[in-house]
Amino acid sequence: MANKKYTAEHLKAWCLAHFPSVDDASDHVELERNLRNAIIEGSGYFDRYPVQANRTLHTLKPINRYRRYFTNRAKVEMLGFENFHYLCGNGGARYTNEFQYVTVLSDFVSDAVVGKSVKLLKQYGLKVS
Repeated sequence: MANKKYTAEHLKAWCLAHFPSVDDASDHVELERNLRNAIIEGSGYFDRYPVQANRTLHTLKPINRYRRYFTNRAKVEMLGFENFHYLCGNGGARYTNEFQYVTVLSDFVSDAVVGKSVKLLKQYGLKVS
């Protein structure tokens, strides 16, 4: 995307303004903040507003919203799609769902999801286990 319509900073600012804040009643507030940040940072790699992610986030109940946003998609058949490869190919692997599953969400997803995520990330030279 050499001729991006929006800058990464612009997209991140949009996300900060529109994404719901983290609910302090969540089980793991710091995890929620980190996951929110991963979505915001990852959005900066694309050239469109993350409207669908925003809609989805607003439909989820506030407590543990961001953890559920990721874990609702934690199915083996949903791993390694176009956005994953785009982010990994452009230096944004740490903002992918797969990276979150292997690192901070491994206790909340199946071993099969973690295993396939590790294999996908290793294709891009990431050292994860």
